[in-house]
Amino acid sequence: MSEATHIDTQFKEKFLLIKPWMSDMLNLIKKDLRQEHLSQDREFFNFYFRGKTLNKLTTEELANAYMHAIQHNERSEEIGEFIFHRWLLKNSDIYHFFEKELSKLSEDYTSIKSISRDVSIGIKDRAAEKFGVEDVYIFCLFNGVAFDPELMEELRAEAIKTQNENKERLVEQKATQDLESKFREYETQISRLTDRYESRLAGLEHKYDKDVTALKKQVAHLQRQLQAKS
Repeated sequence: MSEATHIDTQFKEKFLLIKPWMSDMLNLIKKDLRQEHLSQDREFFNFYFRGKTLNKLTTEELANAYMHAIQHNERSEEIGEFIFHRWLLKNSDIYHFFEKELSKLSEDYTSIKSISRDVSIGIKDRAAEKFGVEDVYIFCLFNGVAFDPELMEELRAEAIKTQNENKERLVEQKATQDLESKFREYETQISRLTDRYESRLAGLEHKYDKDVTALKKQVAHLQRQLQAKS
């Protein structure tokens, strides 16, 4: 998108800014990374993942390796562009949304150098509602959408807040799932114990009935003997 959404070469700085979402980005494109980069760039793979299996690499391992490579590898720009372009292909709806919104401001939207704050907020809010504030921040940052720096800071703060809320929600969900799992485990144990003791009680009851019957027969026999002597 040229100047309004121009992909420049400052990938090191930009990837540092999106570090909190690096794992999410790579999780979305890890198949592309494995098939189109790691399986072909053996030098890169051996440097970061020697002794590991390609298809078993975790998202966290990929995020750590690629973040380091973008900051220190001589091919950092090439690696960064590959990651962002693959991510963008998975998020083409965001691109088309901004293309449509910027076209309302100018037919030649690639020449837009600044957007008023009110208009920017409107675009930002509609995009965040439609695609989520985290992906919108990543898109705007890498494409150089012509929001003013203050609004970009606000957008990043919203994205971080959303991420923290999502993490808290996941922790709560995990705690709930653990409790439910424990509850089911205890229910299973109680059911097994109940079946076991009911089985034992049934056995005892049968023995009791048998013993009582035997005693009654003995008592009846003694009564007959007593009657015979009387």
